[in-house]
Amino acid sequence: WLDLWHNQYAAGMRIQLEDLTAGYGNDKSVLENVRIDITAREKVGFAGKTGCGKSTTLLCILRILEPRGGRIVIGGLDTKKIGLNCLRSIVGLVPQDPTVFAGSWR
Repeated sequence: WLDLWHNQYAAGMRIQLEDLTAGYGNDKSVLENVRIDITAREKVGFAGKTGCGKSTTLLCILRILEPRGGRIVIGGLDTKKIGLNCLRSIVGLVPQDPTVFAGSWR
């Protein structure tokens, strides 16, 4: 049913971060109780000073970094219940310094 969910609904779903807390290793949390609500098809940019949690937020949404607390919900479904391939196929990311090819193109 997740394939059906992905094919029919994912493009029109909202992303919600509910009391998200995250950090690296045993260090202090970079994010604490963050709440964000991104509506369907909304384009969002994250801006801020170095170390404020922009990359950490995106890493959590894509489940590259697992949160310490809270949850991330896409279309009413906790991302822990969504396969990584499915999840990463519905969330787009353009990094600050994108690399299309690492090398020369002939």
